[in-house]
Amino acid sequence: RAALDVTAVNAAGESEKLKLYVDDLPQVYAAQPPKAGEPVKLPTLPVGVWGFLKESGEHDEFAVSAKAGQTLVFDLEARRIGSKAMTPAVQLLDESGVIVASNYGMENNTDPLLAFKAPRDGRYVVRVSEVTLEGSLEHTYRLTLGAVPYVIGFFPISASANRDVEVSLAGYNLPSSTVR
Repeated sequence: RAALDVTAVNAAGESEKLKLYVDDLPQVYAAQPPKAGEPVKLPTLPVGVWGFLKESGEHDEFAVSAKAGQTLVFDLEARRIGSKAMTPAVQLLDESGVIVASNYGMENNTDPLLAFKAPRDGRYVVRVSEVTLEGSLEHTYRLTLGAVPYVIGFFPISASANRDVEVSLAGYNLPSSTVR
């Protein structure tokens, strides 16, 4: 995943820079659910979902399935993509509508990240919202969700040039805890 600065150049000059987000996951737009009050069914996981919270108090919901023991990662980007959503939140609800996990991104003024290890097979609903209940066309977000590998830290934080070094990784769904 990467954000690239893109410009157009012609004889008259160069355009302003725009961000182009490149990802190896399928990307979908957070469409309205076919039936009001029902979560949007996503085609498959993992997936990246782009959306916006247009109205005050609005939230988007997506239905996902998980297998027992599976760790699903929910990475909600708002601040990182220049959104007006300054207090984004992600919640995970079980089949009965009870919140089983949440992150409001309040620590260190960061976007919410949630990793959830499913205790049993089941259907869950992911809810994206704005804590302050604000909304506009500029309250955009990008939600990456699925059993994706996600690094949250590593050690050592520096290494000598021109030498192989073993790096320990911390995170979710990683194939190995060390890389060389």
